[in-house]
Amino acid sequence: MLNNWKPNWDETRHHFTGWWNREDMVLSMWGHGYVSDDTPHANVPLPAPVSDLEKWHTDPALVASRWHHDLSRRVFPADTLPIVRPGAGTVELAAYLGAEVSFQEQTVWYDAVISDPDGCPSLTFDPANHWYVLMDDTLRRLATLADGNYMVGLPGISPNLDVLAELRGTSEIMMDFFDRPDWVKQKLEEIDAVYFEVYDRMYDIVKQPDGSSAFYPFMLWGPGKVTQLQGDASAMISEDMFREFMMPGLQRVAEWTDYSLFHVDGPGMIKHVDALLEIETLDAIQFTPGPGVPRGGDPHWFEMYHKILDAGKCLQAVWMSPEDVLPLIEELGTKGLYLMVECKSAEEMDDLEKKVRKLASSRNSVLS
Repeated sequence: MLNNWKPNWDETRHHFTGWWNREDMVLSMWGHGYVSDDTPHANVPLPAPVSDLEKWHTDPALVASRWHHDLSRRVFPADTLPIVRPGAGTVELAAYLGAEVSFQEQTVWYDAVISDPDGCPSLTFDPANHWYVLMDDTLRRLATLADGNYMVGLPGISPNLDVLAELRGTSEIMMDFFDRPDWVKQKLEEIDAVYFEVYDRMYDIVKQPDGSSAFYPFMLWGPGKVTQLQGDASAMISEDMFREFMMPGLQRVAEWTDYSLFHVDGPGMIKHVDALLEIETLDAIQFTPGPGVPRGGDPHWFEMYHKILDAGKCLQAVWMSPEDVLPLIEELGTKGLYLMVECKSAEEMDDLEKKVRKLASSRNSVLS
C-alpha cells in the first residue's frame, strides 16, 4: 500500500478520485496533518536549527531531513494528505527564469529583473539554474526518504501571469498590456513552454508507482498529472483582458494535465469565474475569501458555489469553520465538494468526518 503513514489512504484515494469525477467529496485541512503525542511512525532525529533563512528553505539535505522528521510525527485524519512542501515559494518558475529571490521565515519573495522588455530575450529554461538545481536535489532526497510512506508534493510552479508579473513587476506589466500587448502574449507562451518542461522533470521524480501525483499548494492529489493554476495579478484587469491574455494559457495547461484546479484569490477575482467556467478541461475552482469578508463556507458565497457546481466543475472551499460544514452540505450536497476545515485537533476532524459521512449517506439515500 502507498502512503503507509496514513492507514485510511484507500478511503482517501477513493474520495479524491470521486471528487475529480464529481461523484464524491473530500474533507481535509489546510496543511499536512496534526502533530501526535503517540509513538512516531519512525525514529527520525530533528535536524539542528539554522539561522540562515536561505539555507533553511533551500539546502536540499536540510529541507529533506526536517520534512522527514515532521511527517514522521503527524497523523492525517479524514482526507488529510501525508504530503510535504518542498519549497516555500508560490511562484517558483519566476526563480527558474532569473528573478531575484529573497527569503522570509514562512515564504519567499521575488524581485523583477526585466527592465527593458523590448530587449528581453526569449524566456527559456536552463536546467543549470541555481534555484532549479537545488529544488531538483531536494525532490530526489525527499522521494528517497519518503519510500512510499508519504507524498512529495510538487512545489508552486504554476505558470501564466503571476510569473511574468514577478519577472517584470506588477505595475510595469499592467502598462505593458496597453503598450506592448503582443510582447505580453509571447512571454506568456514562453512561460507555459518552460512550465511543461519543468513539470515533466519534477513529475518523473515525485510521481508514485501508480503514476499518481500530489501538488502541495491547496493539497491536491490525483491519479495522474495534477496541477494548480492561478493568476492573482488578474484581479487588476478587466474580464475582457482576462479572456484575451490569460485564457489561452489556462486552456493550454488544463488540456495538457490530467487534473487541474484554478485558485481564485479573493473577492476581486470573482469577476473572472464566468470565464473560468468556460474552460471545458479545467476540472476545479478553489476560492480563498481573503481578509475582511465572510469565511469560506459562509452563505454569503452560496450563489457562487452553486454556479461553479452547476457548471460541472469541482469546488474547493477553504478557511471553513467546523460548524459551517453540515449547513453547506445541506445546501450544496456532497458531489464535487472539497472542504478545507480548520479543526483544532485530529480528534475534532475525526468526529466531523463521522457526521459528514452520515449526512452524505442519508442525503444520497433520499435522492436515490
